[in-house]
Amino acid sequence: MIEPYSNISEEIYQQLKDIVGDEFISKDLEILWCYAFDGTIFKENTVPEIVILPENKDEISEILKIANKNKIILIPRGSGTSLSGGPISVFGGGIILDLTRMNKILSIDIPNNLTVVEPGVICDDLNFELNKYEYFFPPDPASSCICTIGGMVANNSGGVQAFKYGVTKDYVMSLEVVLADGQIINIGSSVRKSVSSYNFTGLFVGSEGTLGVITKIGLKVIPLPKSRKMGLFIFDSIESIIQAVIELRKKGIIPNLLEFMDETTTKASFEYLGGDFLS
Repeated sequence: MIEPYSNISEEIYQQLKDIVGDEFISKDLEILWCYAFDGTIFKENTVPEIVILPENKDEISEILKIANKNKIILIPRGSGTSLSGGPISVFGGGIILDLTRMNKILSIDIPNNLTVVEPGVICDDLNFELNKYEYFFPPDPASSCICTIGGMVANNSGGVQAFKYGVTKDYVMSLEVVLADGQIINIGSSVRKSVSSYNFTGLFVGSEGTLGVITKIGLKVIPLPKSRKMGLFIFDSIESIIQAVIELRKKGIIPNLLEFMDETTTKASFEYLGGDFLS
């Protein structure tokens, strides 16, 4: 039998406040409503009881110990752009653990094609720094200007460049994770070939916060392309588009990205940008 989850007493609230300080915990309804939404259709009964913004893994460990001991729902959250319902309290109540304070790029190791970041780093901010070395982190969801790397790992995010470069799981080398009981573990490796243990990294990527709270991420990064060109091609059927992509792959031509637009969307885009639609 599954025991019911508990509400947060004033005593527990005080214990949590002692961990992060008064400034980084809230039970004000106006604040809580800001955390009741992401990009999904869930709109009702998703208000948490409290929101906490930890600064480091040790604070997260102590918070999880309290939540685990008292059977309190806890949901890790980045920028809240998810389309899966992962960063909201779907049934209401519990703790939202906002990780956006943990936003440091800890290292960029170009000789080894590696970077280590905290989960609250914004995707575009990471690429801005990597571009200075003519490197980049390829996964590019539509929300890259606001989504966090931790959220991308939790959702195994992709983007329009996935056709050539793959998705987030293809770049995660190592993780630091706080488990539900507060235990801190390190999984994965900074080297490309490592079979010293099970592939726990692959287990946590895409787990949407259900297995633990990700507190540090080691990522593979790659050089920027030397040049890029964009082309617009017009087809008269979806079948012909599919066949064109098949032929490109047969010839070893892998586009950086592919995006399909129907006639109405294409015309609207050209009108908005002030160009002439190709007839």
